[in-house]
Amino acid sequence: MAVFKLSCDSPAGCGTVTESRISLTMPGAPAEGKKHLYRFVHISDQHFSCFSPDDPEDVKELAQSRAGFWKIQAGYMARQTDGSEKKLVAAEALEVVGARIRELAPDLILSTGDTADFASAENYKRAKELFDTFGAPYIAVPGNHDNMGEDGDSALADAYMSFFKTAEDFTVHTFGEIDIIAVNDGFVSVTKEQVRKLAGQLDKGRPTVIILHAPLLCESAKLPVLNFWNKGWMLGEEEQSEENREFRRIVNEHRDTVLAVLAGHVHLTTGDGEAAKSGEGFSSEEVLQYTAAPAMCGFLRVIDIFG
Repeated sequence: MAVFKLSCDSPAGCGTVTESRISLTMPGAPAEGKKHLYRFVHISDQHFSCFSPDDPEDVKELAQSRAGFWKIQAGYMARQTDGSEKKLVAAEALEVVGARIRELAPDLILSTGDTADFASAENYKRAKELFDTFGAPYIAVPGNHDNMGEDGDSALADAYMSFFKTAEDFTVHTFGEIDIIAVNDGFVSVTKEQVRKLAGQLDKGRPTVIILHAPLLCESAKLPVLNFWNKGWMLGEEEQSEENREFRRIVNEHRDTVLAVLAGHVHLTTGDGEAAKSGEGFSSEEVLQYTAAPAMCGFLRVIDIFG
């Protein structure tokens, strides 16, 4: 694992990207002479807070309020052409991250939720426009902020589907030799049907990466998350549903073929110090899991896969 601070130019200014780099090894790969197979980029929690001129006033006010909130919380600065420093809103900060993603030229981008700060057609339109500049396919899962509720209009539904490409809460995508399981865990909750599908898919024994918004309860995330947020932010905590705990158990039972779990939600970077499943301080009974700090704060993770 390595972490780099990189300066990137964008239309919003020159900002700093925090880039974590990890490597994963395919099951059965030779001890020596491994080949580089794929490069993935993991981002999360973009929290787009935008509005269009045609939006109602209450939506404009909400977007401005939320953009201002995250601007203060993130505190993301970029140098302007006149040499001054400007604090960016999320959509501007994401332009800087996008510039770095284009430089990396990954094979696949994995986005783990809270694309929008609130569900709106404009937010998903802006997200789609940005992701389409990356020059690589992407798989995205929704987060709790992406919930459309029951009052979503057709424009919102169309924009949501255009970005996420599906309304299913459990999908499997095959990328070369790897299966990507994408799970919509809603508000830190999974269903019996999702648990059933997970078990059936993992029983196939294929190399797999799982993406979801809320992280699983695991040793690498437990203390940082509980210390920062208290309880209720990770899937599989003792006081949660039987389905949540069963989902976590099934993933860990298949740790030999699940290369990693990628998540967001907690606005913290965890797992990057776990160099191997048998590494110091890491339980060999748990799958490797990596949570991402928000992309609106300038974070991305590069995942190189060898086999």
